Amino acid sequence: MKLFASLLFIALSAPFAAQNPAQSAFSKSKVRPAPVRQAEIYKDIEEMPVFPGGPEAMQKYLSDHLSHPASMRGACSSRKLVASFVVNEDGSICQVEILKSINGCPDFDYEVIMAIKNMPKWIPGKLEGQNVRCYYKMPVYIS
Repeated sequence: MKLFASLLFIALSAPFAAQNPAQSAFSKSKVRPAPVRQAEIYKDIEEMPVFPGGPEAMQKYLSDHLSHPASMRGACSSRKLVASFVVNEDGSICQVEILKSINGCPDFDYEVIMAIKNMPKWIPGKLEGQNVRCYYKMPVYIS
């Protein structure tokens, strides 16, 4: 009877003492998986991104690549549109959007988005000497 009671006690207490094999193997391992993290997008950094050739070259690029029909000129002339985008670590452009559109000129929004997406690679922004992703806000004027 004592043998039966001892075996029953051991059998019932065994699950409480057992370890999870996956957990114990992981806890013994010194290598931890790296956390999955998107690259941070900065707004204010030491060196902001620059269009190759500077602001004058960017204005020339925009004037060469933006077109709006004569019918838009009356309703949309002398106005400002504001676009934003992200300049990646390699200078490529992504996440282009219009922050402030010009009323009556929805086609011009599309023209600006396409011109920005097709820009050559920028000189990326830097933080502590490292290239980083950075938001860039850009006004576009219709004249």
